[in-house]
Amino acid sequence: DGTLIGFRFPAAAKSVNVRGWHFHFLTADRRRGGHVLGLTTGQGAALLQEVSDLRIRFPAQGPAASAGEDEIRAVERAR
Repeated sequence: DGTLIGFRFPAAAKSVNVRGWHFHFLTADRRRGGHVLGLTTGQGAALLQEVSDLRIRFPAQGPAASAGEDEIRAVERAR
């Protein structure tokens, strides 16, 4: 059990995120989560919200603040 979170970014936003649909899953206990590359679901509820304003906050400290593209790709490949 958990929550599936999806975003759809237009092609004009490709420098911010992957264009098109991009999904993440978060378990109900919030201990695990990550990118979703494919899924099958039985039952669930869908909530949609259109957003035209996006604010991105970058971490000032910790591993994510100093992670480069190579490190991020390595972590994503391991999943």
